[in-house]
Amino acid sequence: MIIVKIELHSAVTGKVTELGKLHIINDGTGDASKGNYDVHKYGKNGRQLLAHARVERHARRSRTIFNLLRRALEALRA
Repeated sequence: MIIVKIELHSAVTGKVTELGKLHIINDGTGDASKGNYDVHKYGKNGRQLLAHARVERHARRSRTIFNLLRRALEALRA
C-alpha cells in the first residue's frame, strides 16, 4: 500500500496540520507489467472515507510513482 499524506506546515507557528490522505492499494489482480489499484481518499482526520476509485492497467515498470499518483487523482475526480 502506498500512503500519500497532505500536510500544511505553518511557517509562522511551526504547527503541522494533516489536510488529507490517499491510500493506493495494489489489489493483486495485475501481472508483472500492469497493476490494478484501489484508491481511497480520506479527510482531515484520516479516518473518514470521502471517496474511492480504481486505477487499472497501470504500467508499473515503465511509469513513475508520480504517474500513478496523477492517475489516482484523476480517477477520484471522475
